[in-house]
Amino acid sequence: MSRSHPSETPDRDPPVAPLAETRASASVRATPRRSLDPLLESKAAVLGVLFLVTGVLGLPLLWYSRRFAALERWFWAVVVTLYTSLLVALVVWVLYWSYRQLSS
Repeated sequence: MSRSHPSETPDRDPPVAPLAETRASASVRATPRRSLDPLLESKAAVLGVLFLVTGVLGLPLLWYSRRFAALERWFWAVVVTLYTSLLVALVVWVLYWSYRQLSS
């Protein structure tokens, strides 16, 4: 028997097995983020969390909320990022000022 070179064999797609869906994956997909739904449905709650609690770390909450349009999400993401940067800069300035006051 002679073996043919791999390049001489016709191109065949490998067999594809169907993916089995487990009960766990079905139940996760059936109940998406139920615990956050009331929070995500309120624009005021999302903006309050962004500005008063988490700053930039809360941006995923903004993106998960269906109440904001895409342009609105980008606007608030930029505003929150600038706001957080300003607060960080203010803290750095206060620490620097305090250090200079203590060292003199």
